[in-house]
Amino acid sequence: MSEIYIKIDKVAKQLPELPRKRNKNLFDILGIDRRETINSKLVAYFFNSKEEHGFGTLFFDSLIQLIDEKNYPGVNVDVYKGDFSVLIEEVTRNAPLLENRQKRIDIILKAKSWSVLIENKLYHHVNNPFEVYINHAKQSTGNILGIILSLDTQTTLEFENGKYKFISITHQQLINRVQENLILSHVENDTNIFYLREYIKTINSHYKNKMDKPQLDKLLNSLIEQKEAVSEIVSKRLKAISFIEDTIKEVFAERGYKYINDWYCHPSNPNLCFCVNSGVEIIEKNKIGIAFVLFNELLNTEGLISLKEIHTKLKQLKSPPFYLDDSHDKSNAKRIITYREKDFLNTGIDLKTKLSGILDVFYFNPGGIESIVLNQLPKNLNLKSASEYQD
Repeated sequence: MSEIYIKIDKVAKQLPELPRKRNKNLFDILGIDRRETINSKLVAYFFNSKEEHGFGTLFFDSLIQLIDEKNYPGVNVDVYKGDFSVLIEEVTRNAPLLENRQKRIDIILKAKSWSVLIENKLYHHVNNPFEVYINHAKQSTGNILGIILSLDTQTTLEFENGKYKFISITHQQLINRVQENLILSHVENDTNIFYLREYIKTINSHYKNKMDKPQLDKLLNSLIEQKEAVSEIVSKRLKAISFIEDTIKEVFAERGYKYINDWYCHPSNPNLCFCVNSGVEIIEKNKIGIAFVLFNELLNTEGLISLKEIHTKLKQLKSPPFYLDDSHDKSNAKRIITYREKDFLNTGIDLKTKLSGILDVFYFNPGGIESIVLNQLPKNLNLKSASEYQD
């Protein structure tokens, strides 16, 4: 075994396992999983018993239960009953100091005689002007309770000798209690069950990210400890990728196709090209895809027969490793045929020999794919095999 193989094997054995990848939820797909304002709007929607979700006061009742169980001195949960409205991003515009007049309270549950202020936190630090929030709420009601809804338990914040408080409730505690109290038979709207499940999934994903951090820190430290060996492996990997891509360019150039913006194009018409997957994908997955593609003007040239007719001429190749799929087609680019092979490179054969063999056997031999395609193009284009244009 060569020295580099020994180093790769040693480094790999000493690295900790990567955290298991979680499934994406709707918030991941939309790219809003870390947006506190979006999260607050959804939380407010579920807290609002007048909304159409059908959960009634499920979220509010669950919150009050959690507060009651904490037995905070001076907090009487019996006060927080009756109808209430839900406000989002309430601005503290009447604050005495000018710099405090544009502060925003994430969510307010507001009744005639009480208000519950909810500061919603996912990843930002808790450094809000809570006293400004409370003084704003005092202008319209007497009983005020503050909640810091965050991923981790926060230090309880008190003002005015404990009369007004901000109590720490975690997202996990709230969604766990909601799930315990939820009676599905009482909810008729399947769409809102879906919304609730996706909300719960995204909260759980934040906790998984936090749980993964120690494992990733361990991985980072391990890489740093072995930085010299890792740097050598990375350097040689980059050289191998560069070698793969240079070899592909060389093989196509020998057959007359020019490298233009990641495509290998016919020298007489750049709208007839090959596309090959990247060196990174080849080295990581040991697979190759070679697509023969028509572009732009060639798709609209007067007299061009349809791709369906070209495919008829290629019918003998309608089986692996050749594919006539159109899954990657666009309005200005249509695949003629694609060659795909897994386990592309094996011991005993070099890259140039393997790629040259595929191209010469299937694409560039007399009567091969290139010849078939050129014969179907309008005669006035007078396109010949790319190799015939070479000096």
